[in-house]
Amino acid sequence: MEPYATLLNQFDNRFRQMAHSQQLGQLDSDTLKDLQELKDTREEVLRSLGLEEGREIGLEEGKKRKALDIAQKLLATGMQPEQVAAVTELSLEEVQSLS
Repeated sequence: MEPYATLLNQFDNRFRQMAHSQQLGQLDSDTLKDLQELKDTREEVLRSLGLEEGREIGLEEGKKRKALDIAQKLLATGMQPEQVAAVTELSLEEVQSLS
């Protein structure tokens, strides 16, 4: 995520510079087009960042659900909660809340 943050800061700085020039009436039509492209690129980067973050969150939630499912099955076989917590890498409190 660090490269995105750096890129977004660069975009934001350049965008502010160009927007300030626009307010002063110093931009020609090509530069205004560049300004719009810069804005569009920034929005694309933000969307990509959101999708990447969403995927990461989804994967983590999926891993957690799978660990909870396995923990329930292990508890059903009679395994002790402490052992289940160690095997599934869940907290003892999470395992105990399943029984």
